[in-house]
Amino acid sequence: MARGAAIAMTPVLTIVGASGSGKTTLMERLIPELRSQALVVAAIKHTHHDVDLEEPHKDSWRFREAGAERVILVTRRWRFTVEPMPEPPDLGELVATAGLGVDLVLIEGFKRFELPAIEVWRSAVSERPQRAADDPRLLALVTEEEPPADWRAVPRLPPEDTAGIANRIRAWRDAGRLRV
Repeated sequence: MARGAAIAMTPVLTIVGASGSGKTTLMERLIPELRSQALVVAAIKHTHHDVDLEEPHKDSWRFREAGAERVILVTRRWRFTVEPMPEPPDLGELVATAGLGVDLVLIEGFKRFELPAIEVWRSAVSERPQRAADDPRLLALVTEEEPPADWRAVPRLPPEDTAGIANRIRAWRDAGRLRV
């Protein structure tokens, strides 16, 4: 079974592309557009940067340093779980958690997983799109530019056409293409 193939029944779509291609900006625009279509959306962001939610010598840091296997930090608005994570992260587990009670999970990144995807591409950032043009899981290429010749059969949408991109996602979701 391919990595990512056993993802939950919640529709999962990843937004892929090279760093700086506009993935975050696209997701930031898509989420309210999809919400306006009465969809409840969850988002997962994959980053290669270290992010530390624990301030050294503060309580949660002290609990972890003391040997707690898992520490949950709760604020008025957020709950963070700090625990050891296997490498690579178990995307199925992340989606199962994020997908509870939602209509769609959008993921930025995790491009190596074989998931339905929309690719964001700009030639100034990368010479070619990262996915193969004949990948059956590819819904569209989001770009303002003319793609390489082998990509011309892939549906192409301009990044500013947020409604059109959201409609394509909604049609894919409503067609029942829930499994990878």
